Amino acid sequence: MTTQMQFEVRSTYVNVSADEEPVNESAGTALSSGTVKRHFEGGIEGDSVAAVLIARSRPDRLGYVATDSFTGRVGDRQGNFVFQHGGSIDRGALESFGYVVPGSGTDELSGLRGEVRIEFTPPTVHAHSHIAL
Repeated sequence: MTTQMQFEVRSTYVNVSADEEPVNESAGTALSSGTVKRHFEGGIEGDSVAAVLIARSRPDRLGYVATDSFTGRVGDRQGNFVFQHGGSIDRGALESFGYVVPGSGTDELSGLRGEVRIEFTPPTVHAHSHIAL
């Protein structure tokens, strides 16, 4: 019988670079796609590259989905994994969801799974919380 551990790891991250290209504009909602590079510090240390899709109805109102490919350390374990997340941002308030893609962990992160929560404090502070099982 395999015993699984439950723990929470918190970190902060900055978007190091980002690009966004228009896809379509329909009924006042602009659709765009882009790439974001992030750097994480704290309980999660490393870098990710994300593919992002955005629906923006106003500058401070949008919805997004993203897939990040992460390389680095979670706690004291090294490796890579992919996480997907998204949500809505309404006047600076983020409602988010996220999870580790099953089977995406490599090396010491093999078997990593769980939820990913992203918190945002305008204008640029992002907190990342990951619960692994």
